[in-house]
Amino acid sequence: MNKLILVIVLTIVSFTANAKCYLCSHRSSSERYAFIKMNPKPCCGRMIVDHIHALKHGGMDNRYNMQWQSYRDAKVKDRWE
Repeated sequence: MNKLILVIVLTIVSFTANAKCYLCSHRSSSERYAFIKMNPKPCCGRMIVDHIHALKHGGMDNRYNMQWQSYRDAKVKDRWE
């Protein structure tokens, strides 16, 4: 009986985690633009706008969760995310 309850709980947790990822996958271009307006692009090579906390891990898609990141660092971060 305890194993059945554990399986049910894990299934529910897994489902809600996946649902959250789908809900957070939308990216707002207006938030990105607001971030760029608040934080002008640094003059040190190829830079991209990156989310500090990834959307698929529950990060918010707003200007306060964004940062400038070098293209090389972004590639490294994408490999482990």
